[in-house]
This record gives sequence, structure tokens and C-alpha cells, in this order.
Amino acid sequence: MTDLQDCPNRPGIGDISRPKARRRAAGVKEDTVVRFRHRAAAVGGLLALSLLATGCGAGAAPSAVAKPTAGPGTALGATPAVPPLPSVASSPAPALELLWERSGDTTLSGGNPATYWPAVDPKTGDVWVALGANGLYWIFSPDGKFLGSSGAPGTGPGQFNFRRTACPDCVAGAIAFAPDGSFFVADDGNNRIQKFDSAHKFVKAWGSFGSGDGQFADANAIATDGKAVYVNDDARGDIQVFDADGRFLRSFAGPGGWLAIDKDGNLFVMDNSSTTAAINEYDAAGGLRHRFDLPSFEGDHIGLAVDATGRLFFNIQSRQSPDPALGLVRFDPTSSTITRWSTGGETLAIAPTQDAIYEANFVSAGWPSPLLRKYALPAK
Repeated sequence: MTDLQDCPNRPGIGDISRPKARRRAAGVKEDTVVRFRHRAAAVGGLLALSLLATGCGAGAAPSAVAKPTAGPGTALGATPAVPPLPSVASSPAPALELLWERSGDTTLSGGNPATYWPAVDPKTGDVWVALGANGLYWIFSPDGKFLGSSGAPGTGPGQFNFRRTACPDCVAGAIAFAPDGSFFVADDGNNRIQKFDSAHKFVKAWGSFGSGDGQFADANAIATDGKAVYVNDDARGDIQVFDADGRFLRSFAGPGGWLAIDKDGNLFVMDNSSTTAAINEYDAAGGLRHRFDLPSFEGDHIGLAVDATGRLFFNIQSRQSPDPALGLVRFDPTSSTITRWSTGGETLAIAPTQDAIYEANFVSAGWPSPLLRKYALPAK
């Protein structure tokens, strides 16, 4: 295959008049060696690294879409103090136990067979993952049984176009479930959000192309607590907030794109926009509660998920072709401790049982075909 794969949520790549930076990732070998620059030492069995990272879009041109004026909650004031991260690491990182890996309907075809943005249905425990090039979702049971597909390519209700507006050769397909089992889909190529009830029935859609309130130019990440719906837009460079009925509430500058929301309704956003990567935590009103400066790797901080205890998970990927997944990181904000594993992917979701994690990925070294993987997740 000769497909170029996308860096799905990277800051600074905003000109929607031309394709985003893409990466060659298909048909490559698995024996790529990536060397980390860090000094290592054991610290209570936990890992903390202090290196430098930049987004895959660093140095790209500003957005051609006019960024909207910042809304309420944007004037953040002083950031609450956060304990500094340790600056040492132990090595090597252990691997996670693979519980299963699955594909859905393998008769499907597409120019970019990446999987994207796994999300767990809170009512059933089933996990959904986008097959971006095909405009649909594969659905798996927690034990890996393929249950079928949802959606179809198109522009009608319940149909999707996951080829990104800012880069038609790139695919996304972010989905977010509310606690009642209803869900929202970032229908990127159609420049809209679609809402469905817990029976998977279409409810409504909103949005169009543009830079105004409630419009989209590259809606590639979404999160909800059932009350508010947060939509990241790389091309606009912002995060828009809606209520569950699609009414626009506010917007604020989006520092990175990867989103996760905890049980208390606090929003976490990965910030790869500066020389030091961080995770920003916002309250339900849009105010910045904390900024957690992260140790950096010789790679990019990719994806974001939060478990029931408030621990944050993200993946690390190399910036060098063929962009293999380098591993998974767990960050505990309460203690500023980090645990790292050598196993990882791109977008991710925590199982409701908290003892496993789902990983999806673009087709790259170690991911030779569109797959969803489930790994056992150590409690400590």
C-alpha cells in the first residue's frame, strides 16, 4: 500500500486550503529502533521522564479560517500550582498483556483503512471504533466478538464522511457517549455533529462549514458528560462547547486537540502547542483549573483518556517515519507520577472495569491492518 497517514490531532496545522502534514505508515517493517534521550533511575517502580516534544505540525502556516473571538471562560487568570514532575525514569518499560485484537467486516475496502477513536457504550460495555475511510463504526463486545457495524458513507441522517475537511486523504471519526447511552459523532467531512439516542436512532444534527459559532472546519475530536458537548477543531484552532441539544454555549482556544472528560465534568485537553507538553484541566464553566506540565519523550503525546480515579492516559509515537507506536503513559495528577509501558497505539479508551484499555491506530509498523486491540491494564 502507498497511503499517506494523517497526524490526526496535532497543533498548528490549520490551513484548510491544503492537506495537513501526513505520514507514510503502511507496509513497513516492525523492527524500527527508536532511541530515547533521557537519564534513567528507578523511582518506586514508577516512571517519570523529562524530555522535549513538539507537535507534528510545528511550524505550519496559521489557519486560513478566521479564529472566532474567545468566549466566556477564556480569560483564565493564574493557574493553580501543581507539584513538579520527577525528572528521572526507569528503563526498559514493560509491555502490556494483549487480551485480543480484532477486525470487523474484512470485506470492506478503503484508501486509508485506519481505525480511530474507540469509545465504550456505558449501557452495554460494547466498544465502538471508527473505520474512517468507510464512514462507519465497528462494534465489539468486551470479549472481542464482532457485533456488526453502524453507519454508512454519505450525507444523510446517520451517514458519515470521516475524510477530514482539511485533508481529504486523512480520516477521523470521533465519537462520544453520554452516561445514558446516547452518543455524539464528529462528522468531520460533513462539517457537523450528529446526535443519536441509546437505541442508535438518529436524533438531530447541527453545523456547517465556516468560522462562526456552531460551524466547523475540521471537527476531529469530541467529548461529553451528557450535559455539555466539546468539539475540537484543528483548522479553527478552538474548542466549541454545546449543550446536549446542540445549542452553542461558548468557545475557547484549543491548545492541542485530544480531549477527555472525567466523572465530575472536568475537561482535559492535551497541549502540544508549546515547547513543553502539558495537559490542561478546565471546569464545566470553561475556567482553567490546572495545567499539568508533562515529561516529554522523543515523540509526540497522542490521544487522551481518563479513568474513574482521575488518572490520565496517552500514547507516545515517534516523529520519524514509519511513525511506530512507542508506548502508553499513565499520569496521576494527584501525585505527579508517571508509569510507562512499551505497548501503545494512537486513540484509546479505558474499559469500564478499569482493568483494560482499548487501542486503535493508523496503519503503521506493528499495525498491519485495521484493528482494535484490548490490553490488560495493571492497577498499579
